[in-house]
Amino acid sequence: MRHNIITSLEKINGKDCWKFVGGPGTGSMISLDFGKKIPQKKKAANTHLPPIRQRFIGEIAIFIENAAWRLDSELEIICSSTSSNHKGGRYEKAANLLVGRKVVRVDISKPALDLVIEFDGKLFLRVFCDQTNEVDNHDNYSVHMVEGIYTIGTNSQVKYLKRKMG
Repeated sequence: MRHNIITSLEKINGKDCWKFVGGPGTGSMISLDFGKKIPQKKKAANTHLPPIRQRFIGEIAIFIENAAWRLDSELEIICSSTSSNHKGGRYEKAANLLVGRKVVRVDISKPALDLVIEFDGKLFLRVFCDQTNEVDNHDNYSVHMVEGIYTIGTNSQVKYLKRKMG
Protein backbone atom coordinates (compact mmCIF):
# COMPACT_ATOMS: atom_id res chain seq x y z
CA MET A 1 0.00 0.00 0.00
CA ARG A 2 2.98 2.34 0.60
CA HIS A 3 3.88 2.00 -3.09
CA ASN A 4 0.34 3.06 -4.04
CA ILE A 5 0.43 6.22 -1.90
CA ILE A 6 3.78 7.18 -3.43
CA THR A 7 2.43 6.61 -6.95
CA SER A 8 -0.70 8.62 -6.12
CA LEU A 9 1.28 11.56 -4.70
CA GLU A 10 3.50 11.64 -7.77
CA LYS A 11 0.36 12.39 -9.84
CA ILE A 12 0.53 16.03 -8.69
CA ASN A 13 3.80 16.52 -10.61
CA GLY A 14 3.23 19.20 -13.24
CA LYS A 15 -0.16 20.22 -11.81
CA ASP A 16 -1.02 23.69 -10.55
CA CYS A 17 -2.03 24.32 -6.96
CA TRP A 18 -5.25 26.30 -7.29
CA LYS A 19 -6.60 26.11 -3.75
CA PHE A 20 -4.98 26.65 -0.34
CA VAL A 21 -7.16 26.53 2.75
CA GLY A 22 -5.65 27.57 6.07
CA GLY A 23 -5.97 30.47 8.42
CA PRO A 24 -8.49 31.63 11.00
CA GLY A 25 -10.45 28.71 12.42
CA THR A 26 -8.22 25.95 10.98
CA GLY A 27 -5.53 25.66 13.65
CA SER A 28 -2.38 24.25 12.05
CA MET A 29 -4.37 22.32 9.43
CA ILE A 30 -4.05 23.21 5.76
CA SER A 31 -5.32 21.71 2.54
CA LEU A 32 -4.15 22.17 -1.02
CA ASP A 33 -6.00 21.22 -4.22
CA PHE A 34 -4.28 20.34 -7.49
CA GLY A 35 -5.27 19.55 -11.07
CA LYS A 36 -8.76 19.64 -12.52
CA LYS A 37 -11.51 21.52 -10.71
CA ILE A 38 -14.30 19.05 -9.95
CA PRO A 39 -17.74 20.55 -9.16
CA GLN A 40 -19.10 19.69 -5.71
CA LYS A 41 -22.70 18.58 -5.26
CA LYS A 42 -23.01 20.95 -2.30
CA LYS A 43 -21.39 24.33 -1.80
CA ALA A 44 -18.75 24.29 0.98
CA ALA A 45 -20.03 25.73 4.24
CA ASN A 46 -16.86 27.80 4.82
CA THR A 47 -17.95 31.35 3.92
CA HIS A 48 -14.36 32.61 4.28
CA LEU A 49 -13.50 30.89 1.00
CA PRO A 50 -13.83 32.64 -2.37
CA PRO A 51 -16.76 31.27 -4.45
CA ILE A 52 -14.59 29.08 -6.72
CA ARG A 53 -13.12 27.43 -3.65
CA GLN A 54 -16.59 26.83 -2.19
CA ARG A 55 -17.94 25.10 -5.31
CA PHE A 56 -15.03 22.95 -6.55
CA ILE A 57 -12.60 20.35 -5.22
CA GLY A 58 -9.33 19.33 -6.78
CA GLU A 59 -8.60 16.25 -8.80
CA ILE A 60 -6.06 15.59 -6.04
CA ALA A 61 -6.09 17.27 -2.63
CA ILE A 62 -3.65 17.01 0.24
CA PHE A 63 -4.99 17.61 3.74
CA ILE A 64 -2.32 18.12 6.39
CA GLU A 65 -4.04 17.47 9.66
CA ASN A 66 -1.67 16.94 12.60
CA ALA A 67 1.77 16.61 11.02
CA ALA A 68 4.25 19.41 11.45
CA TRP A 69 4.82 21.29 8.18
CA ARG A 70 6.88 24.18 6.87
CA LEU A 71 6.99 26.26 3.68
CA ASP A 72 10.49 27.39 2.69
CA SER A 73 12.09 29.27 -0.14
CA GLU A 74 15.79 28.89 -0.85
CA LEU A 75 16.42 31.94 1.34
CA GLU A 76 13.87 31.91 4.15
CA ILE A 77 11.26 30.09 6.18
CA ILE A 78 7.94 31.52 5.01
CA CYS A 79 5.43 29.77 7.24
CA SER A 80 4.98 26.68 9.39
CA SER A 81 2.35 24.76 11.30
CA THR A 82 3.27 26.84 14.36
CA SER A 83 2.94 30.24 12.64
CA SER A 84 0.07 32.55 13.45
CA ASN A 85 -2.87 31.91 11.15
CA HIS A 86 -4.61 35.25 11.74
CA LYS A 87 -5.84 37.31 8.81
CA GLY A 88 -2.96 39.08 7.09
CA GLY A 89 -0.41 36.73 8.66
CA ARG A 90 2.01 34.09 7.45
CA TYR A 91 -0.69 31.60 6.38
CA GLU A 92 -2.14 34.20 4.04
CA LYS A 93 1.35 34.87 2.67
CA ALA A 94 1.79 31.11 2.08
CA ALA A 95 -1.55 30.89 0.28
CA ASN A 96 -0.69 33.85 -1.93
CA LEU A 97 2.66 32.29 -2.81
CA LEU A 98 1.41 28.76 -3.58
CA VAL A 99 -1.87 29.32 -5.41
CA GLY A 100 -1.15 29.30 -9.14
CA ARG A 101 2.22 27.57 -8.82
CA LYS A 102 3.06 24.32 -10.59
CA VAL A 103 4.45 21.30 -8.77
CA VAL A 104 7.96 20.58 -10.02
CA ARG A 105 8.76 17.51 -7.92
CA VAL A 106 7.38 15.35 -5.12
CA ASP A 107 9.69 13.48 -2.77
CA ILE A 108 8.42 10.96 -0.21
CA SER A 109 10.97 9.63 2.24
CA LYS A 110 10.76 6.24 3.91
CA PRO A 111 10.01 4.89 6.42
CA ALA A 112 7.99 7.83 7.79
CA LEU A 113 6.48 8.96 4.45
CA ASP A 114 7.58 12.53 5.12
CA LEU A 115 6.70 14.63 2.11
CA VAL A 116 8.43 17.43 0.21
CA ILE A 117 6.54 19.17 -2.58
CA GLU A 118 8.69 21.47 -4.68
CA PHE A 119 6.83 24.24 -6.50
CA ASP A 120 8.16 26.38 -9.33
CA GLY A 121 10.03 29.40 -8.01
CA LYS A 122 11.98 27.15 -5.62
CA LEU A 123 9.30 26.91 -2.92
CA PHE A 124 9.25 23.77 -0.78
CA LEU A 125 6.36 22.49 1.32
CA ARG A 126 7.81 20.02 3.83
CA VAL A 127 5.55 17.68 5.83
CA PHE A 128 7.00 15.81 8.80
CA CYS A 129 5.06 12.71 9.91
CA ASP A 130 5.59 13.14 13.63
CA GLN A 131 2.38 11.55 14.96
CA THR A 132 3.45 8.49 16.96
CA ASN A 133 1.18 8.60 20.02
CA GLU A 134 -0.92 5.44 19.70
CA VAL A 135 -3.26 6.56 22.51
CA ASP A 136 -4.32 9.78 20.73
CA ASN A 137 -4.09 8.10 17.30
CA HIS A 138 -3.90 11.30 15.20
CA ASP A 139 -3.44 11.27 11.42
CA ASN A 140 -0.49 13.02 9.80
CA TYR A 141 -1.93 13.83 6.35
CA SER A 142 -4.25 12.43 3.73
CA VAL A 143 -4.39 12.39 -0.06
CA HIS A 144 -7.88 12.73 -1.56
CA MET A 145 -8.55 11.57 -5.10
CA VAL A 146 -11.73 10.91 -7.04
CA GLU A 147 -11.34 7.14 -6.58
CA GLY A 148 -10.36 7.10 -2.91
CA ILE A 149 -8.49 8.54 0.07
CA TYR A 150 -5.09 7.52 1.43
CA THR A 151 -4.48 8.43 5.06
CA ILE A 152 -1.03 8.44 6.63
CA GLY A 153 -1.86 7.88 10.28
CA THR A 154 -0.07 7.29 13.56
CA ASN A 155 3.40 5.80 13.04
CA SER A 156 2.93 6.46 9.31
CA GLN A 157 0.52 3.57 8.89
CA VAL A 158 -1.23 3.85 5.52
CA LYS A 159 -4.96 3.29 5.17
CA TYR A 160 -7.04 3.43 1.99
CA LEU A 161 -10.74 4.11 1.69
CA LYS A 162 -12.24 3.52 -1.76
CA ARG A 163 -14.95 6.03 -2.70
CA LYS A 164 -18.28 4.81 -3.95
CA MET A 165 -18.85 5.96 -7.52
CA GLY A 166 -22.24 7.09 -8.76
